Amino acid sequence: MESGVWICGAAPYIIGCLYSVSLKETLETPIMSDMIQSDWQQVVTFLKAMSHPVRLRILQHLIEGARCVHDVQQIVSTSQPNLSQHLTILKKAGLVGCHSNGSLRCYYLLRPSLVNRLLKVLTAEHAAPPQDPEIVIHQGLHRTPG
Repeated sequence: MESGVWICGAAPYIIGCLYSVSLKETLETPIMSDMIQSDWQQVVTFLKAMSHPVRLRILQHLIEGARCVHDVQQIVSTSQPNLSQHLTILKKAGLVGCHSNGSLRCYYLLRPSLVNRLLKVLTAEHAAPPQDPEIVIHQGLHRTPG
């Protein structure tokens, strides 16, 4: 990598998603090294909120549009108290919003393009075959400082 920062996996693309830039732009600019602490904290907040299978499924279904609690509960097959905990985490992270009308509570994505892009990169990275460690080590040892 030209910027002098050696990063593995999907990290550059995730940062690009958060700042609405393409993977090519992310890799061609020193965005990773220029990020301030608050930027990194926002990245960590999003990734922590997404770091559970139930929350990933919730986000995946909310991409299609707003869903009421009952619908979300049926989709993720979990108890109402457990679902409430997961939705609270997503709300605190700023990924999900809620609209109440009487006893009816509907949830929606606050940043649908961000969530959509993050889920796409995560599923693409998961499906990709792992890199051969020997090749990665060889490339790292033989790259030119830039």
